[in-house]
Amino acid sequence: MLAEFKDRKLQALIATDVAARGLNIDELPVVINMELPFVAEDYVHRIGRTGRAGNKGLAITFFTNNKDARALEELEALLDTRLPRQWYPGFEPDLTRVDDSPRLSKAALKQRARKRALGGSTRRRR
Repeated sequence: MLAEFKDRKLQALIATDVAARGLNIDELPVVINMELPFVAEDYVHRIGRTGRAGNKGLAITFFTNNKDARALEELEALLDTRLPRQWYPGFEPDLTRVDDSPRLSKAALKQRARKRALGGSTRRRR
């Protein structure tokens, strides 16, 4: 199936997280993530499949504020940028709701992302 996709006999290829680090496809114009990965570094590998060799690419990721807010914060800290958001009509978030759960500071998120990138654990030991 992968060979057919590379030969442009198939227009779409649906893959699991295993594909994030295992596929080598030239000229992949679009990557669509159905959810944010559990580990922010995996996002970089997923979207790295598009826009190779000086080509431009597009990465689209679907996420929900309730489920993926923390993962998005960690990803943006790792990338040191705020990713653009676009709401699908009829599915806009309720921005009047307040999330009272504790959040890590931007510096703490960056430190955590660096530690993960260098292979360190982010879990506290007892």
